[in-house]
Amino acid sequence: MTSLRAARAWLKRHLCFIGPGLVAAVAYVDPGNWATDLQAGAEYGYKLLFIVFVAGVAAVILQILSVRLGAVTSQSLPQQTRALFLRWEAKWPKYRRLLRLGLWTLWALAEIAIIATDLAELLGSAIALNLLFPRLPLWAGVLITAVDVLVVLLFFRSNSGRQGMMFFEIVIVSLVLAVFVSFAILLHLIKPEWREVFLGLVPSKTLFKPGALYLGVGIIGATVMPHALFLGSSLATVDRLGMLPVPPSRKPKRRNVALPALNVFGLRRRNQQQERAATPDNVELAELPSVAAAGPSTLAVVAADVAPLPKNASDPAPADADDKDDDFAAAQKRYEREVRAFDRIDWVRLHVNHASVDTIYSLFGFALTINSAILTLAGAAFYYSTTGADKSDASLFGAHALLKDYIGNGAAIIFALALLCAGQSASITATLAGQIVSEGFLEWRTSPFVRRLITRLIGVIPATVVAIAVGPKGMDDMLVASQVILSIVLPTVTVPLVYLCSQESVMGVDGPVEERPLAQVDRTVSPESPDAVPTPAPSNTDDDSAPPRRRRSFTSPKWLTGIGYLLCFVVILANGYVIVELALGNG
Repeated sequence: MTSLRAARAWLKRHLCFIGPGLVAAVAYVDPGNWATDLQAGAEYGYKLLFIVFVAGVAAVILQILSVRLGAVTSQSLPQQTRALFLRWEAKWPKYRRLLRLGLWTLWALAEIAIIATDLAELLGSAIALNLLFPRLPLWAGVLITAVDVLVVLLFFRSNSGRQGMMFFEIVIVSLVLAVFVSFAILLHLIKPEWREVFLGLVPSKTLFKPGALYLGVGIIGATVMPHALFLGSSLATVDRLGMLPVPPSRKPKRRNVALPALNVFGLRRRNQQQERAATPDNVELAELPSVAAAGPSTLAVVAADVAPLPKNASDPAPADADDKDDDFAAAQKRYEREVRAFDRIDWVRLHVNHASVDTIYSLFGFALTINSAILTLAGAAFYYSTTGADKSDASLFGAHALLKDYIGNGAAIIFALALLCAGQSASITATLAGQIVSEGFLEWRTSPFVRRLITRLIGVIPATVVAIAVGPKGMDDMLVASQVILSIVLPTVTVPLVYLCSQESVMGVDGPVEERPLAQVDRTVSPESPDAVPTPAPSNTDDDSAPPRRRRSFTSPKWLTGIGYLLCFVVILANGYVIVELALGNG
């Protein structure tokens, strides 16, 4: 019975973590993957499904490391990379210019990756709109995609915890499910030989053929996406259980439209509810989930705010000024008590475990399944088909035309709608990842909308130029080229990620400042009061007999670090192979 109650409690808590894994999974089913998987299925049937599976496993490992870094440090991968270089500058000041050049180089490569990603997503969405509405020009489809993505991102507020991300996650999850259902219908209609499909998951001699090896490298490069790692680390920083102490603020409370809660079991948000109930209308709890990353000992210092003076010191203060100051001081004391008692180790443990589980089933259950379905569809339609379909037509336009002629117009429409959903969802995440990169490497202080607008324009301008210049025939070549760029940039993202996750100084977490038994705790308010907060008994922090603070290391296991570095090495070799093949004219 105890184990059953524990399982129910775990499931209730896990409901708050559903969403980020599927948002990250979007990156692994973008239009660039479609182009690569279609070509692989048309050329070699189901034989390269093993490569798709290996690429999916690699993506899961790197994405878990990304989630782990974000949850432990409450900072994204770009922020931690910047902090790493700043620490190196302080340690080796004579290499300051060289280290600063390295940091700016990583930022430039990250921006190139975002541009290449956004190019693929915009072109894929434009192709989908053109397939659905043949009279719509490709460049117009690019512009339409750019505008509606910004509309969706207006509702994204990561500093508002789970509530601020609700609408964003609902949109993304709906689009991913639409793609999943669409391919389930297409596979049912095309009826592949399932015995051959499952045999494709077994390694074979076909994998070592030059053409198959080249396509296999392309699948790996198109599957493990840099912007997914940036995005995953950022989403993992959100306090999804409402556990973090929130400092009071004198700013007037903003009115936000309440979004529906997905937590049907009514999981309690104890800390936030108690603070909001105990705080007067003129005092708002500021949304600062990242503050806890600095450590409980510094939280009280950060929140030690003072009341602003009147513009004219000779003017009499408002009659209720003293009451407001007293309310703010009381809220400040409650916050400081919560900071000293806050167990960040438990917070990190819960977020790492739940976020890792969410990542695993999202990538394996949806990203890997959709990628395999695309390759299977291409294999059944081109390689094993008796209709005489030309393998050279294994493009997005060619697959749509073949499905329309071979199965019917309904299947072609489903294919186009699935491509549109994949392109839209991936484009949203790519734009958000661009904002995360600029915030982390450059520490931009402008509004989120301005950052997203600039990031969007960086991707829209080249995509529009390409759509006008190359037309439909050159779209697939541009999609493949974007994946090559992403594969080349990938090691500059994965190497810092694996290194940071293996460092004790980065992945260590301290426990509460004061840990006392309940019997030794005083209460400054009655238990019936809504702001009843346990107050640790006064203690002398300079007393050498005080017990040391607990500390737990969340560094990645050595075997996981080894696999991470091995994947980086394989990607680097794959990049070298791709570059040589392209130089020989075999791309």
